[in-house]
Amino acid sequence: PMTMATPDEFNNYFANVADNIISSLPDVQTDPVATMMDPIPGLRLIKWKEVSTIEVLSMVRGFKDSRSQDVHGLSTFILKSVINEIVGPLTLTVNACLRNGIFPEILKTSRTVPVFKKGDPMLPSNFRPISLVPIFSKVFETIMKTQLMEYFEQNKLLLDAQHGFRRGRSTTTAMLSLVDRITEAFEDRDSVLLGLCDLSKAFDVVSHEILSAKLRKYGIGGTVLSSVCNYLSNRKQLVSLMGASSNTKSILHGVPQGSVLGPFLFTIMINDLHMNDQTLLFADDTTLMSRGSDITQLRLEASYLLEEAKDWFNCNRLKINEEKTQTLLCTLKTGVPFQEA
Repeated sequence: PMTMATPDEFNNYFANVADNIISSLPDVQTDPVATMMDPIPGLRLIKWKEVSTIEVLSMVRGFKDSRSQDVHGLSTFILKSVINEIVGPLTLTVNACLRNGIFPEILKTSRTVPVFKKGDPMLPSNFRPISLVPIFSKVFETIMKTQLMEYFEQNKLLLDAQHGFRRGRSTTTAMLSLVDRITEAFEDRDSVLLGLCDLSKAFDVVSHEILSAKLRKYGIGGTVLSSVCNYLSNRKQLVSLMGASSNTKSILHGVPQGSVLGPFLFTIMINDLHMNDQTLLFADDTTLMSRGSDITQLRLEASYLLEEAKDWFNCNRLKINEEKTQTLLCTLKTGVPFQEA
């Protein structure tokens, strides 16, 4: 639908949403990293492994064909059509940057396209920002993500409850795990109360300071840490709309939407949200599970669990969207009053 909002109005709105959420968070004195378990002694990732031209070639060939243009007018379609000619210097550049803990500034500006959700098309709040990171950024990010994931998976540092952005895990494995737990409860004549938490703009409000402190806690240091911090800092975005573009705006928080590395960094951010095997995660979708035979008791336990989760999110500068957070009672009992769920 047509909108009267200009690209700059959209850009201001998208850039300010995170600031507004962060400023609405209550002051918390607790250090979010203090409650994390200490890393395994001697566990460190301080240097990136060099990549070969063959690895870069096969990685780029595996990118999805797309003609969507980034801020430089490039697309994966263009990159794939010239990769044979440029793979040598590209590999040298990537290795040199990562060896020095640098992420190129030119690759830190995203092009954002507003996509209409519903409601009044005159309001920027009724549009979803779809971000396109620079194509060459995807090359750097894929290498960084692959090596970080390998380190976290091999050293079993990731929560078993997390099903998002992991090899061999998906929404299907998350659903199966949930169905298993409910079935198990039903076999024991128990009921399950689920707290389905919704976070407000979860990816956009991530604190770089807390995330880098958590990475250090997991043994990430040296040029690996400086590359990731460099990747997150000084980011910018512009909005494209009907052939016109806005000015660029600085983005001070969050992990980049539409990026390769961003979702995995978010996974690390919430990796210490473990509540005695009562959580199930898929990226920022958090399900809290309470189980028992007495539904009144179950409701009390579920509300305590939700408060505990809220405290954890506040402490980590993330915000639960209470309007969209729901509870769901799974029971074989009949005659349970509706409001009791």
